[in-house]
Amino acid sequence: MSIEGGLTIDSTDTFLLAEQTPPRTWGLFVYGVPSSGLAVGNGTLCISPFAPGIFRLPPALQTDALGVARRRLDHGALPAGGAIAAGSTWAFQFWFRDAAAPGAGSDLTDAVRVTFCGG
Repeated sequence: MSIEGGLTIDSTDTFLLAEQTPPRTWGLFVYGVPSSGLAVGNGTLCISPFAPGIFRLPPALQTDALGVARRRLDHGALPAGGAIAAGSTWAFQFWFRDAAAPGAGSDLTDAVRVTFCGG
């Protein structure tokens, strides 16, 4: 998991990038306050499930033939309660279906932790 582009709250060129996931599978970018990790599905959730919670960035995306998903982070269209302020730190992950793996049928990428700057 990585972030490309600017890390200011008024940036329009910030992109979330998930790699090394199964090809042509569905997933969703999620974000929240960083945590030490919690087992979820076949992976580790690095976002605290406690207040303020886990925020979803819909719609769900299908990874490409190489297992890559890319989404622009639109600061003007974030979910209620999930506004990103200058100086705040957030963790981002991609939660995806993994039907071929044994176990729960879903997995998570590693997380990227980011502190955003003012614009």
